[in-house]
Amino acid sequence: MPRLRVLVHLVEPAGRRGAVPAAYEEARETLAGTAGLLADELLGSVTDARRFVLVMEWEGRRQYAAWEREHRARGHRSPLRPFQDRERPGGHYEVFAETAARRFT
Repeated sequence: MPRLRVLVHLVEPAGRRGAVPAAYEEARETLAGTAGLLADELLGSVTDARRFVLVMEWEGRRQYAAWEREHRARGHRSPLRPFQDRERPGGHYEVFAETAARRFT
């Protein structure tokens, strides 16, 4: 079963420097121990300090779908929700399946 990567595009409002990383730390606490979630990380743009991408790595589509159903049932409560880039062409998130991988140790 291929692993999944979910990329959530985020934008920090002007004048609120540090709001997205703070919200990410809060969100991490709620995600801790989520079945099927292998890792998460927050990436900051090197060209625009207001832009971030949350990358979540899932065991597979089934695990992600189960979490997504629960997340929707709870009303999408997330400290990161206010920062989702809803103006981004193509939407504020993308889901990718691993098609090839090479791991280095």
